[in-house]
Amino acid sequence: MTYKLIHALNISFFPIWMELPDYTKVQFTLFFSPLPKSCKVFDLLEDIYQSGGFEVESIERNNSDV
Repeated sequence: MTYKLIHALNISFFPIWMELPDYTKVQFTLFFSPLPKSCKVFDLLEDIYQSGGFEVESIERNNSDV
């Protein structure tokens, strides 16, 4: 199942890349359409048309949905 990205803070959107030096840590916030209440773990995939998108697997949902 795919959930739409609604808004983002402190990060650019494909195809505009953020220039980051190696080993730079960046904090950003992504807002998605709501997950079903039954969802406890999910994967995050940046589905783009070239290599270099990020992927994070097995993110545990917390009580605050943040």
